[in-house]
Amino acid sequence: PFPFFEARYDRVFINSNGMLSFERGNTTPLAQFLPDPRRPNGLIALLWSDLDPGNGGMIYHERREDRFIVQYDGVPYFPATGANTFEAVLHPDGTIELGYRVLDPLPPLRGMWPDFYTTGIEDATGKVGLTLAYNRPRLTNDFAIRLDFLPWAKGTPADGVVLAGEQGHIEVTFDARGKNAGTYEGDLLLTINSQDRIELPVRLVVGEDAPGIRLGTERLDFLTVVATEQRLDLPIESVGSLPLEITGIDTDNAAFRVDAAFPLTLVPGEGVTLPVLFLPPETGTFEGTLTLHSNDPSDPEVTLTLQGQAVCQDDRDNDGVCTDEDNCPSRPNADQADGDGDGFGDACDLCPATPDADQGDRDEDGFGDACDPCPDEAGEEDGCPSVAGSEETPGTTDTVETSEEVGPESPDAESAQPTGEAFDAEVGESGGCGGCQARPGAPGGESLLFSLLFLLTLSLRRSRG
Repeated sequence: PFPFFEARYDRVFINSNGMLSFERGNTTPLAQFLPDPRRPNGLIALLWSDLDPGNGGMIYHERREDRFIVQYDGVPYFPATGANTFEAVLHPDGTIELGYRVLDPLPPLRGMWPDFYTTGIEDATGKVGLTLAYNRPRLTNDFAIRLDFLPWAKGTPADGVVLAGEQGHIEVTFDARGKNAGTYEGDLLLTINSQDRIELPVRLVVGEDAPGIRLGTERLDFLTVVATEQRLDLPIESVGSLPLEITGIDTDNAAFRVDAAFPLTLVPGEGVTLPVLFLPPETGTFEGTLTLHSNDPSDPEVTLTLQGQAVCQDDRDNDGVCTDEDNCPSRPNADQADGDGDGFGDACDLCPATPDADQGDRDEDGFGDACDPCPDEAGEEDGCPSVAGSEETPGTTDTVETSEEVGPESPDAESAQPTGEAFDAEVGESGGCGGCQARPGAPGGESLLFSLLFLLTLSLRRSRG
């Protein structure tokens, strides 16, 4: 196939009006300035004009092993004026040679047509092309043109728009792969709407034989990763004239790693793909730089940017912390604060100021047993001393003292009341259990007062009997 701009073709249409077309046959005699998005496109214009091979001359083509030749031999202008001999030679590497042996002057009536002729090339889109001659007799007898697509120099972007007062930038990339040591020169041709074209001279100097390296990308972005590991491939190519030795690769962020053994040797033109792994230790955004070390004398350290984001597979409370790593999996706490260091976040710790690894809460009052002043359950004995200052042991049942002799005639009958430290401590006011809130069914508070009154009644009845 013949390489032409960004495409390769295995067939060509030979037009009677001095043009070769790769897209489709076309017989229009009205030549255009190239490039032009109007059809025809994808063409080589040798002498695009209103030719008339039906009234004289011949068109020949020949396919050889190393070239393809098309020759217009003695073809006149319309109507049957003059005799023009010229040819095009297409080489496998994309080189185009145009040769002009005899070009007769245009006929006097030719001025009726808008164009004399066009010589140039244009890609299949009609956006990229080159006009060598347009609307003026620039070609002469015994004249030759060689078009080399300069595979070692390329401008990007290929087309664009620059508004008034603004600037545009074209990046020119040089590629010395396969080139022997020496100097290469050429022109980048820029076609704009203010004039025919601008010629920008370019020059490439290739040094003596040496290894060279080229990465297939300048950035690896792992995007969003849910699983614990993600892999992307890094293409590397040996572009020098001597073997390339890659001595090592390192990263400045432990979340990224290259899974390969070094040193690694590549012969000229050989490529390899190395796996780069993203192993995030936690959720979040990770960035880093990968540095590749080699024996390339012009670029011994090549770098590229690494980036990836890790998210949870399960985040029950939507606080950005994975459930299996969250110290409060059911309550949002993005800061994961744990003041007492017991492994339970302050947002859900039953004793946030007291280490409490088991988080027990027997009375289910929201305070852990480790810090609850009344940790008993309903029906259990008092979990704290009966009164402040009492010598009773926590967990014992409080006792009540009453008067032994109280009768109806006794002056103290009206004022008979139980005595003892339980009442002196104002149990009813404190609510029982050292000042904590009484719980239904627990000894203390109203329940304790009821039991004392019941004992008092029994004592009075016994005295009357």
